[in-house]
Amino acid sequence: MFIKTVNAVILALFSASSFSTTQCPPDAPCGPLPPEFKVAMYASIVAFPMACAKLDPANAPRYEAALSAELGKLGADDQAAMDEARRDPALPAMLIAASQALEAEQSPARLARKCGRALQRTEAAEPGSTK
Repeated sequence: MFIKTVNAVILALFSASSFSTTQCPPDAPCGPLPPEFKVAMYASIVAFPMACAKLDPANAPRYEAALSAELGKLGADDQAAMDEARRDPALPAMLIAASQALEAEQSPARLARKCGRALQRTEAAEPGSTK
């Protein structure tokens, strides 16, 4: 559930993320995700709007609001996993690594275009939007 929901958030809101996961095979024992995976997942999600805000500081509040809105749509279990990741002492280092990976795989111009498209998509999806 957590992987599926978070992947939907990543793909719907921040399509620049290259993070991918596979489903748990039906015959494999799949238990709770390890804390380091949750932190890496959260860092991957947050790195994109952080990079967008860095490239486009005038719209930083809009990127933050879009991320908050999407994370707010997660179920209780997924919210708990995200809260746990936020408190993990490894998060700052993981955020730096995720940001560096994103910057390495995207040119500033391409990233800026993706940031603009992400804002357009999320704002168009808001209830009552006329976009």
